[in-house]
Amino acid sequence: MAFSFDIKLLITITAVLVVLLLRWGLVATIRKQSDYFTDRQRWWISLVKNVSTALILAMLFVVWAPEVEKFALSITAVAVAVVIATKELLLCVSGAIWRGASRAFSVGDWIEVAGHSGEVIEESLFSTTLQELDPTDFELTGRTIWLPNSQFVTNPVVNQNFRKRFIF
Repeated sequence: MAFSFDIKLLITITAVLVVLLLRWGLVATIRKQSDYFTDRQRWWISLVKNVSTALILAMLFVVWAPEVEKFALSITAVAVAVVIATKELLLCVSGAIWRGASRAFSVGDWIEVAGHSGEVIEESLFSTTLQELDPTDFELTGRTIWLPNSQFVTNPVVNQNFRKRFIF
């Protein structure tokens, strides 16, 4: 049912009050039967309270399910975005740790990663900056490439530093 928020709130309050009044009336009727509670009276009181609570929860679920679904979907979307952003940050940091621990290259080396080749001009925690090299004649193109350090975790790194020594 597609009711407005105000109507749903009114239905909820009314239904909860009706169920609570019925519960109170039934429990009062059971308690009036004797001054001392028997096991049977305690069982009926417990049953009335449990059924009324279940009835209220079922009614709340039926009335508010679409809103809860929308809310859960929005929370899920935010959670997925946070997970993806955190994953990328962790990959960048682990790529920086790999780069530092393996000493695969340093500033001034010529490297090739994921089809990009260039001279390393700067290294940071999240990215590495390359001055792009033309792979055919090994001349600088003038363009700058910023590679996220996550590329070092997912792609092979070719250190072309030996070519630098032999090309004039």
